[in-house]
Amino acid sequence: MFKVKNMDETWDLEDGRKTKILFGLNKPYPPKASIKKIRVLFYYLMSKYPQINIEMLCDSSSVEENIDENTVAMYCYNDKDTGKIVINSDKWGEMSHFNMFGKGGIPDDVLIKKWDLEDICHKNHLQYVFIHEFAHAIETQLELYKNDEIIYIYNKYKMQHDFDEDISEFIAHCFVTSMVAENDEAANSVKKIIEKIIKNK
Repeated sequence: MFKVKNMDETWDLEDGRKTKILFGLNKPYPPKASIKKIRVLFYYLMSKYPQINIEMLCDSSSVEENIDENTVAMYCYNDKDTGKIVINSDKWGEMSHFNMFGKGGIPDDVLIKKWDLEDICHKNHLQYVFIHEFAHAIETQLELYKNDEIIYIYNKYKMQHDFDEDISEFIAHCFVTSMVAENDEAANSVKKIIEKIIKNK
């Protein structure tokens, strides 16, 4: 499997946003196919959500970030308006390379499946992991965890299901689920609220 080594560059958006990219500066090196999937999703999501800023995208060994051994990736905010997504370098080999989104690698190409939030929650698919962390950037930068409508949906979902995570995790799970499922009421309701906030921002 081809590996990426010493990737130190900047990914530019047409609107002027820039994201520092650091992968494979130290072992374990990420698979080339993984970085390709991340790049496709990065440009897709950043183009779709122009209000969101990602200062850096990296793996933990490249920035010497200490991540809990059970954590696959995390979003770290520097302030309310920006942050970085860090992927645990020790987890590259564990992440499934199942393509959630068909040949194009982006949600627009997916054949909508009859999944719901419980089906997809905590999947270690690379694409799931990246979108999940991007969702944390959205919910942090837009302060979605304070939104009354989302709080209501979250509390209702907790009462009806065995879900013991906080509202930030709930929003991130909903965001990913809404991309691959057409029949999950909670996920689609949260996504509609996000789209409304984005449109009005």
